[in-house]
Amino acid sequence: MRWSNVFRGLLIGICDLIPGVSGGTVALVLGIYDELLASISGILSKHWRRHIRFLLPLGIGIGGALLFFSRAIAYLLEHHFAPTQMFFMGLIVGVLPMLLRRSDARRTFQAPHFVILTIAATAVAAMKFINPEAAVEPITELTTARAIGLFLAGAAGATAMLLPG
Repeated sequence: MRWSNVFRGLLIGICDLIPGVSGGTVALVLGIYDELLASISGILSKHWRRHIRFLLPLGIGIGGALLFFSRAIAYLLEHHFAPTQMFFMGLIVGVLPMLLRRSDARRTFQAPHFVILTIAATAVAAMKFINPEAAVEPITELTTARAIGLFLAGAAGATAMLLPG
């Protein structure tokens, strides 16, 4: 087991706590993204022990970060909102050049890619104008439809934590 993955897991877990920052992006920056995906997909293979040896220390680090740093992130967002948001924005924007290099965007991106990027950026910017006071009431009663919806939302969230960028 590589116990240095506990530290990598801490960094991934902290970034999973940050709104808009993906743990997958941090895994990519740390150089373990491909191995992470291979280990997750290989957990049910005959080489599952090798994958567990990679994932266990990483999971310990991620779990530790979620337990120990969630209050710190909440405190920073409550008492130092603007600087914390700017730090998060720097993490998001700062990784873009590396992602563009890795994807070989100059050679592989075509007009439809830029249209999709523009639409996505516009949708994200439009979220600024959503009225938070018009938020939906919290779920107090769990129906089958809501349970399925929550399950699908959780699956989408888990997938989003793996995707870089």
